[in-house]
Amino acid sequence: MVPEPTRPYAIESIWRGEHHHFEVRFTPRFVATLVNAGGAVDLRRGELLLPGGVRRDAFGVRDDFERRTGNHAPPWLFRWPERDTFVLPRGTIEVDVEPGTTTVVLVPPRACTPIFVCLDAAYLGRPVTYDADAFSALDARVWKPEVRHLHAGVELVGLGARPLERAAAAFEAVCGRSARTCSARRTLVESRLRDVFRLSTALLEIVADGSTSSRAAVDETRRLLPGLPPTSSQPADLIDALGTLRRELAAELMPVRVTVVPSGAHFSALPEMEPLRAQVAGAPIAMDEHGAVVTSGAPLQSATVVLQGRRYVFLPAEDLDDLQLASRHELYHLLEAQLLTPAQRRRLDALHAETVANAGPFARPYGFLRQEFLPTMAEVYEGGYGHEGVDWLRRHHGDLAELLDELTGGRTAARPLRASRRRR
Repeated sequence: MVPEPTRPYAIESIWRGEHHHFEVRFTPRFVATLVNAGGAVDLRRGELLLPGGVRRDAFGVRDDFERRTGNHAPPWLFRWPERDTFVLPRGTIEVDVEPGTTTVVLVPPRACTPIFVCLDAAYLGRPVTYDADAFSALDARVWKPEVRHLHAGVELVGLGARPLERAAAAFEAVCGRSARTCSARRTLVESRLRDVFRLSTALLEIVADGSTSSRAAVDETRRLLPGLPPTSSQPADLIDALGTLRRELAAELMPVRVTVVPSGAHFSALPEMEPLRAQVAGAPIAMDEHGAVVTSGAPLQSATVVLQGRRYVFLPAEDLDDLQLASRHELYHLLEAQLLTPAQRRRLDALHAETVANAGPFARPYGFLRQEFLPTMAEVYEGGYGHEGVDWLRRHHGDLAELLDELTGGRTAARPLRASRRRR
């Protein structure tokens, strides 16, 4: 068919059983170019029909997607212009051509849905189930946990020796090696933080006095912030940059409390969660940078929460007695948030960007989100999908597996994968 200019056409594109609905509009320039070429559009397949029976993918990316993933590409797939990501539109997409050419271009929608592949294997973890009483606030007279010191800035709290010992072992397995390295860095971080406060004060005095004659504070600040562009020499700009660095350094020094949640209770029932109880008791919702929403049908069983200047990591006792997958997932969040070096974070950023560009494979759908990339991949590393998953990780993500070995000291066959558990 030859489309009518500016008319919206309703499209349904199916990817792995999910139906994606959006609209496609064609500009007058595109339609005129199409007619002059003797072409037409196949709306259902997202293809241009050219003379001689030639068919061409509208945006020219489906072959690349299929080569990278080994999966059939859905119609109207394109790459997000601001990032190397395969996506389908949400809302309305406008199809145009570059002036004076036949090159197809698009005006992207405000939001779109990332399209990628994931590990296809049975998850061995058993989610913790909760009844209504699990969300009732724990009596502060009953919740009198023991407090243990784990590492510099990290304390462990909970009821009973066995849960605490299992939590301590899980922390050691995931974070212990990095925590010891981080402890050695704390003195340097504290020193840099003192420099930030001192220089911020000096720059504020320059701004208040209106004087630009004293360059010592400006020059020292630029040495502390080597990545600043040469044009950023005004005290106000430097104060903003120091503020960003201060927040980053303070995050590394944030006190951490790893809490074992008693059996039968949800972490939102703990007294320290009272300010956020109503927000976290329901099913979680997360959104990526494309506006794609990721939801879960059940409440979170474990979580990491920053509250009043402290990072709380909640580990359910039931999970600690099982494969510890939910607990270790949260501990990997802690590892990435506070215990990695800048170089290690840059390696993770690059590995995530590479996986996004290749449309996967990810461990889970919500592992597409940058903040969930490491924890979800680490579930595979920790045996959450059995030996099949571990082999998949080292085959498809060898560099990430090597980084995880470096961070944790590696995993051996002694890690109980429980591959004999009946898959559901």
